[in-house]
Amino acid sequence: METFVRLTLLSLMVPFTVITDLVILGNRLGERSVTEWAQALVLLVTAILCGDAARHEPSARGGYTLMAGFFACAFCRELDLVFDKLIFHGSWRLFAGVALAATLALTWRYRATTLPGLAAFLDRRAYPYFLIGLLIVIVLSRSLGSGRMLWNILGCDDTHRLFKTIIQESLESFGYLLITYGAFLLRREQDATRHA
Repeated sequence: METFVRLTLLSLMVPFTVITDLVILGNRLGERSVTEWAQALVLLVTAILCGDAARHEPSARGGYTLMAGFFACAFCRELDLVFDKLIFHGSWRLFAGVALAATLALTWRYRATTLPGLAAFLDRRAYPYFLIGLLIVIVLSRSLGSGRMLWNILGCDDTHRLFKTIIQESLESFGYLLITYGAFLLRREQDATRHA
């Protein structure tokens, strides 16, 4: 029951941010929306939690470092507009490149624990949340939100574009929240194991 309540509350964050953007702020879920900032925040939290998991579990350090780096790169990509405005267009790639280089260097340093760490993660309670979250973000949000076939069938007027954006951003947000929930579960499980 506790998991159901937590997931329900997390799920309600998605319509809350979308409604805040559309109704209260009157924006159309652009790059400067509450929804986009919330997505960036949960990606950052996920990267930090995975990095912390690497610190707390030396036998899986390489695997969790790789995961932390992946979400750090996704965080940089989510903030592309900020980097475009502050530095230059496409500068998010520099930050993602630095995160990638650091991730690869650390993963190489802990290479003996990379594959075993990822394999051990498959047995964790957190794994299904990561898996389902990634499937929602990579498959559903892209195919239903970015995919042209569906929207060409429906027509491409302004209303359809808004629906497309709402669907894509809502699915991304939900997927990211599931992944972050999985990261919290991972850290919680590690702490419980350590204190047992």
